Amino acid sequence: MTWYDVSPLLHPGVKILPKSTDKGIELEFVGEISMENPSKIFFPYVEKVHREALEHGASEVCLNLTKLSYLNSSGILMFMKWVKLIQGAPPDLHYMLHIVYSKAIAWQRVGMRTLRKMAPSVVDLTEME
Repeated sequence: MTWYDVSPLLHPGVKILPKSTDKGIELEFVGEISMENPSKIFFPYVEKVHREALEHGASEVCLNLTKLSYLNSSGILMFMKWVKLIQGAPPDLHYMLHIVYSKAIAWQRVGMRTLRKMAPSVVDLTEME
């Protein structure tokens, strides 16, 4: 049994698969996000995960991007908005956005390192070969 109330998000070309961890929630992204405005579809999901993380005192939400072959700049902006949600929460409820990415995928390597530089207090990275 899981402690959170987050279902998988399935959209043509991409799926986000949640699972419970010792620290909170892991979201595995599979496919590609290339639509013009991904926030329209995905940000309500992000907000739901964020609410669940705050409500249950998660110390971490892990984003596993290693199976996400493409994310456009609008999608990266969505992650920046997520960081702002965390930063806007009461400090005692902040959690880490732990991002696992592939070193071999250029947009992941560049985009996630930039995100980390923008918000080192709430973004942590793991680079996979």
